[in-house]
Amino acid sequence: MSQKNRLKKLLMKKGVDNITVDGTVVPVQAAKELDLIEAAQKQGIM
Repeated sequence: MSQKNRLKKLLMKKGVDNITVDGTVVPVQAAKELDLIEAAQKQGIM
């Protein structure tokens, strides 16, 4: 399983369905890996 897929599962398990990327709300499933990493770091998940 890729890091991106692990991150998606982790975020969704924590109840995070959407992330904010440069002020735009993006569904976790459609987000790019770098955006997921940044969002997880901001929320203290990583």
